[in-house]
Amino acid sequence: MGKLLNLQSNGATIIRGNLYDRQCNTPECVDKAKFLLGLSQGLSYLTPAGAVAGAGQIAYNLTTAIINNGGEATAIAVIQGIKGLPENIMAGLMSDDPRVRGETLVTALTIPVVAAAVGRKVGVTVLENIGTGPAAGSRTAQRGGVPVGDGAKGSGATGGTPVVLDLFGGRTSQIPGAINVDIVAEQGVRASATQLPFGPATADRIIASNPYLPGGSGIMDWLPDEANSLKSGGTLTINATQLNKFGQLPSADVLDSLGLKVVQPPGPLLPEFQGNIFRYTDGGQIPSNKVLSTVLQKTGN
Repeated sequence: MGKLLNLQSNGATIIRGNLYDRQCNTPECVDKAKFLLGLSQGLSYLTPAGAVAGAGQIAYNLTTAIINNGGEATAIAVIQGIKGLPENIMAGLMSDDPRVRGETLVTALTIPVVAAAVGRKVGVTVLENIGTGPAAGSRTAQRGGVPVGDGAKGSGATGGTPVVLDLFGGRTSQIPGAINVDIVAEQGVRASATQLPFGPATADRIIASNPYLPGGSGIMDWLPDEANSLKSGGTLTINATQLNKFGQLPSADVLDSLGLKVVQPPGPLLPEFQGNIFRYTDGGQIPSNKVLSTVLQKTGN
């Protein structure tokens, strides 16, 4: 954690002082400096919440190896060869702005399959370096997952820190200890709820507060990916108004097909969320008495 915060602090100092313009005499030097600043900024988005689940440490290890080996082009080429990654990541890696490329590279490295592929190229054993998760060569490692603790038994069985994801959290999470996941996240992980950068059976708990996807059709736009990321016995709490189509449950048969069951039907907002602020798409605040909490549980993987 200290290494991550130091890198973030040093990067911020360079940005404020515009030091790369003072110390670089060639365009190539300026580009390199801006790329390094992008890496620093990208890592800052992962701390402190991301480091709880090891994402920050993975990114730091891989970023350090890339810097030491001059492996930017190699890492980007490897990532571009991976199918199914979010379009914003692919576009960011092709950006003409070195800072955008650096920031996007770090974001990509939080995706387990990307981390594993890049790690093999730059000589970093990702699954061992973070100190958690399966050993290299195990079935979980082969599918690219980097879970915390034992996904089959849950964190409670291993004594590890429970992994809590806060979906649709905005720029920063309102939930203590949760990993913020949002396309505009400034702390946590920048990603869409439709394409979570986590392996199967990774999360102990997922909280989806006031879910919304521009242009989306409803809850099934995002629910299958979250069901896949939950550990057996893990819970998904949905906080939404009665009219929010992204919070309206599908049929019991559909939930069963996802390995989910309702353990608390829609009811008053749970006490732990009473202090949170919920907003309409126009920015207006939603009264907390209009927000309902629903709790689902994962019955198997």
